[in-house]
Amino acid sequence: MVKTYRIAWIKGDGIGTEISEASLEVIHAVENTYGVSFDIRFYDAGDECLKRRGEALPRETIEGVKTADASIKGPVGDTAMDVIVRLRQMFDLYANIRPVKSYRGVPSVK
Repeated sequence: MVKTYRIAWIKGDGIGTEISEASLEVIHAVENTYGVSFDIRFYDAGDECLKRRGEALPRETIEGVKTADASIKGPVGDTAMDVIVRLRQMFDLYANIRPVKSYRGVPSVK
């Protein structure tokens, strides 16, 4: 039986929506290639959410992130402090670590 993982997905604002669409293609390729299943649930947060709903990070989004196995958040605009900082504080995510591996023959900036 294939294990299904729930992902809480916040598309974000501006380029965040474009990045999310491209990332979804990768997620679907992972499903098809490795026999993994993802239950992706989209949640609202950011500038557009603030305009539509009057708050940048609704309770529904917070609950969705709490109950998910993983979460993915695209870039948000001016409401970044209301979204990113609150999520990091709620879930004790204080390090913004981005591990990188360099490969021989691939140019990189040092």
